[in-house]
Amino acid sequence: TENTLGVKFRQQLLDRHVSGIKSISMAFRQMDENGSKTLTLNEFVEGLQNHNITGFSRSDIAELFKQFDRGGTGTISCNDFIQNVRVSETQLSLSSNFIFKTIILYIF
Repeated sequence: TENTLGVKFRQQLLDRHVSGIKSISMAFRQMDENGSKTLTLNEFVEGLQNHNITGFSRSDIAELFKQFDRGGTGTISCNDFIQNVRVSETQLSLSSNFIFKTIILYIF
């Protein structure tokens, strides 16, 4: 089963229209303040704040960072970030369907 922190994080990005590889890569580059093509824990924390990703405790963020750091290097590569954040087509379809139904209910 999928980790609830990862699901919560991914859903918040999806709510901000960050779901495809291009938009995920752009979010990563915005978080990578020093241009090293990796994220440190501090860059990750600041990036979450800058993208208004909320509802995570400091320990939640540290756990999420640890999960994203697949190589155990203390940093997150762009590839690791994309693999952890990328939304499957099924999830995207379900989310789009929900948004569509919400819009229809609002209009009528």
